[in-house]
Amino acid sequence: MINTPTNQEFRLLGVYFPKSSFEFNYLAIEKTPHERSYNISIDPKGLISKKRFKLSLRINLTEKSGTFKGDFFAVGDFEFSPDSDIANHESINNLFYLNAPAIVFPYIRSFIANMSAQSGFDTIHIPTLNLTSLRDELKKNTTTEV
Repeated sequence: MINTPTNQEFRLLGVYFPKSSFEFNYLAIEKTPHERSYNISIDPKGLISKKRFKLSLRINLTEKSGTFKGDFFAVGDFEFSPDSDIANHESINNLFYLNAPAIVFPYIRSFIANMSAQSGFDTIHIPTLNLTSLRDELKKNTTTEV
């Protein structure tokens, strides 16, 4: 029998990709997929509304030699337990701001890999990343709706 925790403070309801675009310069492709190197930047924002949290991550991905440019916008939709007070509970806040991007990021990696593979170009595999540096920026860029 599998034990499931009964005191979950939050859970992921879904990940959505409302906007994404990418551009391949196929004439400039000279390197094999394993030789390519990418720059990635992530801009986190959050919105707390009642017992929900919307985490938005804007990911800008560019291949260093200019063969690929991508801009992806992902939204993770989280729900908090009815008895949690996310806006005023510091320990939940710190844990959530640290873990929410890490929970959503594998979906983003998969989305980019699938999208690039379906385009006919080589599949882009983004490595796993340590996203702890996003915590303070996400906390600063989170607003609360009443």
